[in-house]
Amino acid sequence: MIHAGQTKNADLAKINNEVRRSLEMIWTNGEKLKVSKPRTAGWINDIQSSRDQEASSHSLLQSLGIESIAPHLTAALNQVLTNGRTPEDWKTVKISLLPKTTKPKKVKDYRPVALSSIVSKLFTKILTRRITAKSEDYLEESHAGCRRGRGCADNIQVVAQMWEKCTEFKIPLVAVFLDFTCAFDNVNWTKISQVLNNLQIGRNVIRALNNSNFFGDWRA
Repeated sequence: MIHAGQTKNADLAKINNEVRRSLEMIWTNGEKLKVSKPRTAGWINDIQSSRDQEASSHSLLQSLGIESIAPHLTAALNQVLTNGRTPEDWKTVKISLLPKTTKPKKVKDYRPVALSSIVSKLFTKILTRRITAKSEDYLEESHAGCRRGRGCADNIQVVAQMWEKCTEFKIPLVAVFLDFTCAFDNVNWTKISQVLNNLQIGRNVIRALNNSNFFGDWRA
């Protein structure tokens, strides 16, 4: 379960209404993204507009006060976690395309930036922390990628030391560099779900991930 402190605000009806209104505002005011001819101009304004909407939603949630909104937001997230069903707007993201080159002509010449619901980000952050805490016990010491307090610099130092020693003692050394194209786009999410189950992450967490379409197609 997700826990929060008790609220001292007695006007629950007003709080509930503000929470509902704030959630409805998150990415429901703008038009949905339509796939059309790529634009090379005005993309900075698109990104700024998206950030402004996100900041507005975030500011609204902050203005309610943590003591007021926390119990109700906690109850809502616990319901999602228990039932395994997420709101439809959580599955809709607003995407803006940033050109990688000065004259983009192909889809690969753009870098998509996806902005989603503030509340869905909070929910996924909670799940991420729970999964990370469990996975730390199973990761090798040499695994540095995507781990707090570690980075590729650690492994680069190890490789440099190995190279130095192999050169000193004339020991053959082979280095292989792998670069997977669209690695995250080709992840087997069914297998990921099985791994999470083996890690004993928790049935509710895995079901919430599966049913919320994190392991499926998202809409934009």
